[in-house]
Amino acid sequence: VIEINIYFVCLSLAKMLVRDGEGATKIIEVKVEGASFPKDARRIARAVASSSLVKTAIAGASPNPGRVMAALGAAHTRMKPDKIDVYFNDLLTVKNGVGVESIRQKLREVLKQNEIKIIIHLNQGNCRTTFWGCDLTEKYVRINKRYV
Repeated sequence: VIEINIYFVCLSLAKMLVRDGEGATKIIEVKVEGASFPKDARRIARAVASSSLVKTAIAGASPNPGRVMAALGAAHTRMKPDKIDVYFNDLLTVKNGVGVESIRQKLREVLKQNEIKIIIHLNQGNCRTTFWGCDLTEKYVRINKRYV
């Protein structure tokens, strides 16, 4: 029981650190499920959570799941794109590697929330992982362009 409580305290602290990012307005949780190997799951989650295109799309509530698919490609792991499903919160945006039609307005509403979950089902194995990050806003750029 104490181990579970310690885990949730640490998780809460980690999310607080993410939420406190310079200029951050939203927290992003990236869940990768169904990877063939643990290292593939980690590599994919890291690529999506750190993608500038994904982070700015979320900051601007820009409904473009193709940016997640591009980040998956940048992860350089073995995967079969035609098996991949991507959800933003509970909204299916990519099915079998193809964007779902007529979801742009619903996705825009999802992206206006303060916490966004990107769930990626690779459907190729049993390995999974979760990463957290934050959006990338104009305020972040203003804060960091002042450094000399």
